[in-house]
Amino acid sequence: MSFRLVDTDSFKQLMAMAVPQYVVPSRHYFSKTAVPSLHNQVSDKIKCALRNAICGKVHLTTDTWTSKHCQGRYISLTAHWVNVVAAGSQTESSLAHVLLPPWNAGHHSLPPVASSSYSASSYSSSTSSSSQPRTFTTNFSTARGKRQQAVLKLICLGDRPHTEQELWWGIEQQTDQWLLPVGLKPGLVVCDNGRNLVAALGLAGLTHIPCLAHVLNLVVQKFIHNYPDMSELLHKGPLLEDEEDEEEVEEDEDEAGSQRGGTRHSSGPSLVRGWGDTEDDDNTPPTEESLSLPLGSLAHMIDYMLQCLCNDSRVAHILTCADYWVATLLDPRYKDNVPTLFPALEPDRKMREYNGTLVDVLLRAFPNVTGEQVEAQGEGRRGARGRQRSCVTASSSEGRVSMAEMWKSFVTTPQITAPPPDTECVSRRQHFTNMVEQYVCTPLHVLTDGSAPFNFWVSKLSSWPELAFYALEVLACPAASVLSERVFSTAEGVLTDKRSRLSTANVDKLTFIKMNQAWTPQDLSIPCAE
Repeated sequence: MSFRLVDTDSFKQLMAMAVPQYVVPSRHYFSKTAVPSLHNQVSDKIKCALRNAICGKVHLTTDTWTSKHCQGRYISLTAHWVNVVAAGSQTESSLAHVLLPPWNAGHHSLPPVASSSYSASSYSSSTSSSSQPRTFTTNFSTARGKRQQAVLKLICLGDRPHTEQELWWGIEQQTDQWLLPVGLKPGLVVCDNGRNLVAALGLAGLTHIPCLAHVLNLVVQKFIHNYPDMSELLHKGPLLEDEEDEEEVEEDEDEAGSQRGGTRHSSGPSLVRGWGDTEDDDNTPPTEESLSLPLGSLAHMIDYMLQCLCNDSRVAHILTCADYWVATLLDPRYKDNVPTLFPALEPDRKMREYNGTLVDVLLRAFPNVTGEQVEAQGEGRRGARGRQRSCVTASSSEGRVSMAEMWKSFVTTPQITAPPPDTECVSRRQHFTNMVEQYVCTPLHVLTDGSAPFNFWVSKLSSWPELAFYALEVLACPAASVLSERVFSTAEGVLTDKRSRLSTANVDKLTFIKMNQAWTPQDLSIPCAE
């Protein structure tokens, strides 16, 4: 709906009949007062929820899009994190029910295991202006974990190309605006495999996670394009007659990955809009002899689809990467099924391997070594020769050293001794090992609810604080960049042929409000028109 609609005679006549006492404001009120005010209040609500994130990292999804209304190129950026809310809360999105973790969310520093309670005085002073009542608990078993997501920004690059520097600049600017002020850091970034987008994440020092929907789409594309007569059959189907479903990828040598609104790809339509790149490992069409099944039969198609899955390098990376297995192990819904996914002779070895990987991750995520201790350890590894020279220098400052002693210390072969074992590190490793083994050996009920993993780990913040903290951080990461895709679909509904003159700032505000409807404050207050 255009802002100009409120100034038309037909709309004023309609409102005069429906609500005679209502005075319709001008379009300038909506564009300059109402929409910015609503945008700011929704933004403040999201920032308050981010400030109370249980973990110190917020995962992101991003994607790129080219507008067909000559407004240039856009980048979407969405955030994903976990809040702790009071059990039995009816209004989960209300900040009145947000529970604060008993440690600083911006750092991986945890209190002792027994210290799991906190009082209202620990609430951040930056949120004390809220007049809503707040709920606190002294037992995490009475709390629940709520997975949160929000659209942060629809960044317009204008006519600037999607180079890695431009993409990096846009992402870094928004992370500095949204995350740094509340003590958070960007975690994993989920997106497609566009070269420039991946390179931009490398410039920002961020970890790229391939979008699972994009990976599966490429596998399905391989099946459709290679299976005999399948592409022709789909072209004749009614679902592909609409030109909007045939929108394909526009590839440029200086740009990376998929972009929207481009020219049609020669290999046929993409199942997911804008994802028409086919980076296949094997483009050989299947034959009846290759699968020993009748060509064209359902069994032949199923076997070739499985062959496409097994031969895809991206799928193979997921199946062999330890990080994915550790994340699966941390999901209590699938924890007991993980050994059944390994080859017949390897379940025990693989479980020990990934349990050890999880312990190593916890040691890195929760270091208990200060800067002075690290420096002292570095000094200890320099060797005896460095220590001897420092001793000579020190003794020379106290008194005069004879030439014979100096020569003897220089020519004598130093006895290099191994540094003593770090007993603190050994005890910490054993602590994390016991924690992981207790979790793996704990029998769990069948969990089917999507929020069940978060509720489970929130209840374990008292008994397994580090493991629960890390599990909540890992499980908060989405598997696909679907939310970023939805941002562009919403933007296309905002920027239509009849509203092609909207400024990029208004496109961002309207898309932001539409996508973040769940974050609209209950006590919303819009300034009245003068």
